[in-house]
Amino acid sequence: NELREHQEKTPRQEGLILIGFPGLKLYDPRVAAVDVMETILSGGAGRLFTEVREKKGLAYTVGAFALHGLEPGWFTLYALCDPAQLEIVRKTLLEEATRLAATPLSAEELRVAKQGLLGERRMARQSQKTTASQIAGDELYGLGFDYSEKLEARIAAVSGSEIQQVAQELLDP
Repeated sequence: NELREHQEKTPRQEGLILIGFPGLKLYDPRVAAVDVMETILSGGAGRLFTEVREKKGLAYTVGAFALHGLEPGWFTLYALCDPAQLEIVRKTLLEEATRLAATPLSAEELRVAKQGLLGERRMARQSQKTTASQIAGDELYGLGFDYSEKLEARIAAVSGSEIQQVAQELLDP
């Protein structure tokens, strides 16, 4: 893995930062920890929003997302901000990734993240159509028809040390 950077100038009055890291395959047992890590970093109560937008007022929107694939996917930190703030926002995103890898999570932060993620997953499956689509996709990829239920059990069991370990492995700038 090598560090690569790409910049484009556009006539827009907003800057977009995407910081990508190598991700996981669908079958990787660390998927549950990465999904919880994404929740810890993202959303209105996430670390990135709190630090970059609320405390420092540097970005319009900020977060993280993971994409797991048949081949290794990726994990991305992102922010939309004033172009003049790009470098400080980039630095802050990387600092938060480093902090997550270096500092143990509190039991409360872990509990809230897991509870929020599990609630989102259950709400997404409220319709029969969505549930059938999820089961069909899981079967198609060889994960098994009950993969979603098994993943939710793994999410509920994820420990803070697992998240810290996966952050150390994946979020290395």
